[in-house]
Amino acid sequence: TVLQVTMVKVVTILMLGFVLVGLFDILSNYEDNKCEMTYMFEWPEYLQVPLSENVTKAFPRYNLYLYGEGAYARQSKNLKLTGVPVLFIPGNAGSHKQVRSLGSVALKKAQHLHTPFHFNYFAVDLNEELTGMFGPILSEQTEFVHRCILKILTMYRKAENPPKSVILVGHSVGGIIARALFTLPEFDLSLVNTIITQATPHQGPVISADQYMADFYNTVNQFWQEGMSSGRLAHVTIASTGGAHRDYLVRAGLVSLKGIVPESNAVSAVTSAVPKVWLSTDHLAIVWCKQLVLATKRALFDIIDLKTRQVTTDVKRRMQVFRHHFLHHPGSKSVSLTSVQTAFPPGDKWVEIADDIWEFSETRNKDITNFMFAIDKASGRDTFAATTNIAEDSWVYLCREEGG
Repeated sequence: TVLQVTMVKVVTILMLGFVLVGLFDILSNYEDNKCEMTYMFEWPEYLQVPLSENVTKAFPRYNLYLYGEGAYARQSKNLKLTGVPVLFIPGNAGSHKQVRSLGSVALKKAQHLHTPFHFNYFAVDLNEELTGMFGPILSEQTEFVHRCILKILTMYRKAENPPKSVILVGHSVGGIIARALFTLPEFDLSLVNTIITQATPHQGPVISADQYMADFYNTVNQFWQEGMSSGRLAHVTIASTGGAHRDYLVRAGLVSLKGIVPESNAVSAVTSAVPKVWLSTDHLAIVWCKQLVLATKRALFDIIDLKTRQVTTDVKRRMQVFRHHFLHHPGSKSVSLTSVQTAFPPGDKWVEIADDIWEFSETRNKDITNFMFAIDKASGRDTFAATTNIAEDSWVYLCREEGG
């Protein structure tokens, strides 16, 4: 009996110790938030889009808004639009006002580049409901988003090049709702061909709060698996990004689309590995982190067909753009680079390093130096490179000598 009591005390102390170590790790072992804030330079406005009486009666808690600021907001008050429609879907307890970063940056980028097209950013107000904790409301929100898409497309009837689809951007559970749309019996699959998700747990719910939520995720994922296999969803491309180490709510493994959508139609990445982002974000910062917002907007601008001024229907082109901006590229903002060799400006200084162990530290200067390290496969030695505080336009390449 004394031994049993002692064992219980020891186990209790050990469990308490593990809990304390875990709390200490969470509070002390974290990466500083290196995201830059996105700012707007004019007063933001959220213009409520009037919905039909049937929709307002069926969904009294929800609303649809059009984001605008400055002159663009004043011009858009008549709700006669001519741009590329994008619909933002917030996640668990999320606000429709989270669309501000993407909407503002898109507006300023179009004005700065004088592009022949611009984006119209909409956002659904889902009453900041706890979709991550209560499954039964997921279907209701999905149906409301469907009605909003239909309403949005009617606002372009008099446009010269009216859109035939809407780009969806979903944060957290909002990304699941974006994919759940396709499971609705009355949903026209052609209405959406591009989806961007941010910190969305595609593989399964973070917390299976109830059986309805588990069934909802299973139904959505099974539909996509079968839809991709049969070709019904072959026109849809998805880019999924996760916040990496700083996101304590949705771990990186859940944001992957592996096993759900094939690589021919999807890219999955964590923000710490996205070119020109290279930092982790927490669950909320991922929607306003300037580095990621810029990468996302570059991708969306690059998938626009200049002839139709709408999203290109070329799946391969959209995937080429997504891979360029979210997975790998040689330092260029443009997708036109086809060879890494073109990324090296002529006349740079090249230095070959033969040392087994080499350390280098230097303050930023105007002179560009390229360091080369030979990898001798014959020796069987592995090669490892560690970099810290690297500038975002400094790159590490693996090159192969032609003919060698």
